[in-house]
Amino acid sequence: MADASTLLEQSVNNVSGTHHEVFLCNCKKAKQSKANYHYPFKLCPRAIDLECSWLEPYSEQRADKNMENYKDDTHFAQADALMFSFGPSIFEHWMKLNKTLILDSWHRINLHRCTEEASQATFNRVRNLASDRAHPHIVGPQTLYDVEYVRHFTGVNPIFLPATLFDALRGEWYRSWTGSRPQFLWNAANEVPPPPALRNSRFEFVRAVWKGRYETRDLAEYQAIVYWPYSVSNGKIVEQYAMNIPMFVPTAEFAKVVYKDRTQSYDPYCPELTSDVLDKLRHHSSPYDYSPNVRIDTNGESAAEHVKFWIKFADVYHWPCIVQYSSWQHLLELLDAGADLPAMSSCMAQANKWRRHEALQNWCWVTTQLANGSG
Repeated sequence: MADASTLLEQSVNNVSGTHHEVFLCNCKKAKQSKANYHYPFKLCPRAIDLECSWLEPYSEQRADKNMENYKDDTHFAQADALMFSFGPSIFEHWMKLNKTLILDSWHRINLHRCTEEASQATFNRVRNLASDRAHPHIVGPQTLYDVEYVRHFTGVNPIFLPATLFDALRGEWYRSWTGSRPQFLWNAANEVPPPPALRNSRFEFVRAVWKGRYETRDLAEYQAIVYWPYSVSNGKIVEQYAMNIPMFVPTAEFAKVVYKDRTQSYDPYCPELTSDVLDKLRHHSSPYDYSPNVRIDTNGESAAEHVKFWIKFADVYHWPCIVQYSSWQHLLELLDAGADLPAMSSCMAQANKWRRHEALQNWCWVTTQLANGSG
């Protein structure tokens, strides 16, 4: 959202010739995020007293509470549209306010809809928004994975509004890669350390070593990022790519069992919602026979081809200039051979020019739709 707010402001104002502002309002955690990072988003001028509800099932009571809290709010009345990025499914709690909605999702659109009926209802609401002619609602996920996930379950053809974080990293807080530190930065889930094969090598793999708070620009000093994924997309990897930091990622085959945060059955969300239930909700127009819901740890090795197919929609398999490794030994061989890190960084800098162009182009299309009043 920190990224999209700036892109949306730029494109709205260019298209309309007026001055619009984008505010982050949906969650108390926004204030904490604003304090911890120097992202340039604006917080709502009105204090938001609603608790965060991204892990909350849909309820009429929540929707009614939002309606009651905001129906007479002057600032809210001036809003032209509401955006929903994470968690995306909370859009359902705001539909009663009769505003244009932008589903700029950065996760599965049915997040924490933990029954067949609840997920189906969410998919139906997305379809209804996409076909609504009274408001120019936009369905535009931030990852290619979520574009295809929405298409698979709703039949809607979304526009791709890619997360880039270029503008979130602008100004004095941004620094392109320098590689001045000798270590490699290990990017993995919090509890996952580098494996013994790396810890025993001549290369040093570390987490960010500053105690307390550090700036994103400090990360540019590392030799490269070694990524061991847990999710098909996360903000850290988007930031690091935007900073042109050379990046090594595992092949889909090597990492097929560690991409946990991509399905509704992932433990923090809906472990009770099995793949066979969700697979019944596949839209008849989906071009895909492979299931995005199966997991090797629960469905067995027969799920491997499905898993690899879907995780190849992850960001790191579509961004140029990233080097893939197929084993820890292969990674060390790449580093021993003297991977050309400056060339990788220069290549990423060129790729990021296109990524900025693509993001602005697609957001300009969105704001034209908003200005014209047709979705």
